Amino acid sequence: NDVNSGNGEHTTNDESTNEGRGMLFTQIVRILKHRQPKAFLLENVPGLIHTDGGRALQTILTALESAGYKVTTEVVSSRGLTTQARKRLYLVGIHTSKYQTTKYATNK
Repeated sequence: NDVNSGNGEHTTNDESTNEGRGMLFTQIVRILKHRQPKAFLLENVPGLIHTDGGRALQTILTALESAGYKVTTEVVSSRGLTTQARKRLYLVGIHTSKYQTTKYATNK
């Protein structure tokens, strides 16, 4: 059930794809809990901020924090790095055992 959004992007109405996305995130959290890297960087579309009234992002942040990370988010334009002005949502996590408020930036 693929759908062309009209702007060149391809989307799908297949629920299994949505489940697959959730499974990918579940695997990311599982790996973070198991490997416990000092830090991680994830990126997504800025629309995630408003998805499901903000609950989707909050669910993600809660899961990442429960894995042992202090997480900050920022929407950044790639304009300075590429010819595109595409905005992306970045999630940066620092493991709580490595996090010091005097050393790393926190959310505003």
